[in-house]
Amino acid sequence: MSPRSKSAGPTLKHVAERAGVSQATASKVLNGRADVAPGTRERVLQVLDEAGYRARSSSPAETGRKRVAAIFDGITSQYAALILDGMVSAAADLGVDVSVLRTPKDFADPARKAARSWVHENQAFTGVIAVTSSLPADMIRTAAQVNLPLITIDPADESQSDLVSISSTDWTGGRSMTEHLLELGHTRIAWIGGPAVSAPTIERFHGYRSSLERAGIPVDPAICRNGPYSFEAGIEAGRELMRGSDRPTAIICASDAIAFGVLEAARRERLEVPRDLSVGGFDDIPQAEWVSPKLTSVRAPLIGIGRMAIETILGMSVGKEPPSHHIQLATQLIVRESTAPPVGAVVPADVERAVAVP
Repeated sequence: MSPRSKSAGPTLKHVAERAGVSQATASKVLNGRADVAPGTRERVLQVLDEAGYRARSSSPAETGRKRVAAIFDGITSQYAALILDGMVSAAADLGVDVSVLRTPKDFADPARKAARSWVHENQAFTGVIAVTSSLPADMIRTAAQVNLPLITIDPADESQSDLVSISSTDWTGGRSMTEHLLELGHTRIAWIGGPAVSAPTIERFHGYRSSLERAGIPVDPAICRNGPYSFEAGIEAGRELMRGSDRPTAIICASDAIAFGVLEAARRERLEVPRDLSVGGFDDIPQAEWVSPKLTSVRAPLIGIGRMAIETILGMSVGKEPPSHHIQLATQLIVRESTAPPVGAVVPADVERAVAVP
């Protein structure tokens, strides 16, 4: 009996017969070839989905070494580089290969056919780790059908909460930064987050809001912003906030990249940090100590998150349940030079003094 007998699952020949095409055509669809009519491609994909077909090369026993796919929108940030460093380090220790892939542009196609094709073309991987990506629903469904483990790191879309995810304790981090600023005597504390649908941004904002509410200070929507996790977004939002009639005395940023932009915006507006404005970031990437003034930031264990992702996906590939559906690694508030009491501040007696450091 051949290794891919019927008991081991459907063969490509069976898929071709059920779709009414030649085995060569089915193979073209499986390998993402463009020279297949759209209707034929859709029919073969449908059969692949229904049959739960897995390519022969997907077996670790046949490939001789496990391979994990890591999907990034880009690796231009220190955040992404540190996550990847953790992945590669863990993979080297465990004898696993990591293939770094860009998020396919055609994942944005409303028809979602590209997402299904991607899974069938890449099911030889032991598992897939998506970093800050929003994954098409058809990709998630198809991966489950072919038993391809899939997890996310800092998911870009909170609605995909059914996926196993790995992140930092974002709520606690947002709360600890806010309580630090309250302790210094700030009461007009602004917020600049990442994309509004980003799970980390939502959690960090909730921590910010919780601390303000505990101090009896309502969140003011007029000094809250959302945008990309970028230096440019920090400059734009920072300048808007600094030019307001009732500008904040402190700004909390959902990433260090945004915070660096706010520091630059303050320089352009001729404000001195931290005398005129306190600034806090999130992630505590190495550059937080390189800027002037050195940035107060919430340290996220990015290398540890990358390592945990590899360990988790390998466990899932052999049927091991993760310790939690949403794994969170502890954050820590790192106080440096960019935060200080506002000029002439009188610290309210009823402000909670304890800074929440996990």
